[in-house]
Amino acid sequence: MVKILLIEDDNRIREIISTYFKKKNVDMIEAIDGYDGLSKMNESINLVLLDIMMPGIDGLEVCFQLRQKYSCPIIFISALSEEETQLKAFELGGDDYVSKPFLPSVLYAKCM
Repeated sequence: MVKILLIEDDNRIREIISTYFKKKNVDMIEAIDGYDGLSKMNESINLVLLDIMMPGIDGLEVCFQLRQKYSCPIIFISALSEEETQLKAFELGGDDYVSKPFLPSVLYAKCM
């Protein structure tokens, strides 16, 4: 079974993504912010879905820290759609970037 770590501070978005992916038989690990996500990351995670704008530590810093130890794919999901932000996300090790709003089906297709 695929295991995805979803790091997203917005409860509604986290619930929508998790519900959709769980219906597709994906094991979802939910984190409410960057610190929570870093603490839940481990070698069994196959993919990280990562928001950028979060309290405490933003997704760009989380990505940087994850890349120090892990090589699994990281897909950013963010309301920030500026070219500069997207390029920074890729520079730090992101594998893909999905701008909000998005369709859960399209996000799922990018993950699988």
